[in-house]
Amino acid sequence: MKKLILIATIFFSLTAISKGQTLLLNENFDYPVGSELTNNGWNVTGSNVTPVVKVTAASITYNDYLSSGIGNEVTLSNSGQDVNKLFTKQTSGTIYFSFLAKVTSATTTGDYFFHTAADPVGSIFHGRVYVKKNASDKLAFGISRGTETAQYSDFIYDLNTTYLIVMRYTIVSGATNDLAALYINPPLNSPEPASGWLTNTLSTTTDLSNVAA
Repeated sequence: MKKLILIATIFFSLTAISKGQTLLLNENFDYPVGSELTNNGWNVTGSNVTPVVKVTAASITYNDYLSSGIGNEVTLSNSGQDVNKLFTKQTSGTIYFSFLAKVTSATTTGDYFFHTAADPVGSIFHGRVYVKKNASDKLAFGISRGTETAQYSDFIYDLNTTYLIVMRYTIVSGATNDLAALYINPPLNSPEPASGWLTNTLSTTTDLSNVAA
């Protein structure tokens, strides 16, 4: 099983909503600072390596985002434990994942720090969200549907800045044709943008049997 290498320190709060606005998961990390996520409803993905993912004190906010200012956060480093949290299995439709992220460091080659998976969680990860930096320390975010090469944005984002990231995953009937897309800082209290999504149309990885983690 591939070990997920997290290449940035990222603080995030997660919401997952399916098409039709059914709330599948709302995670604000409202647990004691210093507690392990695996003691708060999360599961280990793969090997239980160290350092473990722990709750850290709240430090980021985002204007008008409903989950901003609620609970705490987690800090991810360049290696360590991978964790997942389950929600009701989805076998059709579109699921939207949104989270706040502040990247304090990244590599120039990039790697993914968030993904979705099936239940049971195995080694097939889809909707992977990537980040990398250039020589000027500007960031680019990327998306892949599965194991394909990530499609990246331009290097227009900054370290130590909080971003609202939305990953859209669409389940399409067939074997290798699900869709993944990414939007950074979408307009709030507005209809879903028809343009501006970063998409990855490469389709070589077998689709997930369900989306549930």
